[in-house]
Amino acid sequence: MEQPGPSSESNDNQKKGLKEESKALGTVQILTGLMILGVGIILACAHDSSYFSPSCSKIVKSGYPFVGGVSFIISGSLSIASEKKKTKSLTRFSLAANVICAIEATAGLILLSVVLPEVKEDLAQCVHQVLNTQQQDQERQEDVVTPGYHPYYPAPSPWACQVAGSALTGTLSVMLIFTGLELSVAVFAAIFSWRRLSVDSNGRVLFLPHGHHINSSLRTALHDPAYEELGAST
Repeated sequence: MEQPGPSSESNDNQKKGLKEESKALGTVQILTGLMILGVGIILACAHDSSYFSPSCSKIVKSGYPFVGGVSFIISGSLSIASEKKKTKSLTRFSLAANVICAIEATAGLILLSVVLPEVKEDLAQCVHQVLNTQQQDQERQEDVVTPGYHPYYPAPSPWACQVAGSALTGTLSVMLIFTGLELSVAVFAAIFSWRRLSVDSNGRVLFLPHGHHINSSLRTALHDPAYEELGAST
């Protein structure tokens, strides 16, 4: 009984490693999409009720957290499915989805890079409006003519603006980090799918271990006219 050579064992290990790598890439894409989608939902719920609505509105109205998040989840699912079933159609869909995700992630990076500096402008505007509100409240209290009556006008403080600005900056920074991660994963997964398609279309490659005995059946197959014609054409 013939024992498998070192080359067959290394090929099996390589295939197993590629399979695990594809699953890992798909899982990372799904988690990244869920994170970006969740951050987008948080921004959508808070962008109309704060002094930072201009910055939040640009992110929400662009639709990137929702379209990008769903696209990343779909792309990750296709990457895992294409590795399980290993069909050319699924591999092509996975390649197309990863290319689209890479384009969306690039657009998201540009958008977030533009919006993040604007948070400082919104913070300065928030502090200015809060100080004006406090000054107006103080003037109203001084104009009260009723003795012993001191009305209270609750107003946010500059400290609240600082907290809100820091929270928004941190949230957008998290989205920026995950967007960059998605861009890297999408590009790598697209290259991986493209190479697998090119190998499948060009046929399998036969690796012969150096220094090992080649049996008679393999020699006969290698001397087939089809192999000789292929060798002459190359």
